[in-house]
Amino acid sequence: MKRAVFFLITALCALAWGEGSPGRGELAFQARGFAGDTGQAVIFLYREGDKIPKAPYRVAVGGISSRKSDLVFPDLPYGEYAAILLHDINGNQEIDHSLGIPSEPLGYTNGWKLGLFSGMPTFKKLKFRFSLTSPMQVIPIVFRKK
Repeated sequence: MKRAVFFLITALCALAWGEGSPGRGELAFQARGFAGDTGQAVIFLYREGDKIPKAPYRVAVGGISSRKSDLVFPDLPYGEYAAILLHDINGNQEIDHSLGIPSEPLGYTNGWKLGLFSGMPTFKKLKFRFSLTSPMQVIPIVFRKK
């Protein structure tokens, strides 16, 4: 009996704390640094192999209050992802461009910043690990068209 209880407790602990084990959870984003509360916050979430920025795996949309927005992706498999934050001022849920340059403010995971010599965002540049012990990402707006 003691052996069975020990085995059960060990198995439950391995499932709860094992980062390598398959599982699902709620991925939360804290979006910060909006210039104002107009428009909406949009998070485009990508898996490896998805075409960034054109074909996201999932999209979350939320309001902006006090220049912040909190967005959630429920029931998401643990693993590696990349994300782009859009301050969607005109509400079309698309990254608009003017002469090839994004015309609405953006933010990126993994601390990446769009610049003159940065190239386009890629999964490798933006990736982060989502797990039971790492369920949240903070993304600030880092690009504003001047």
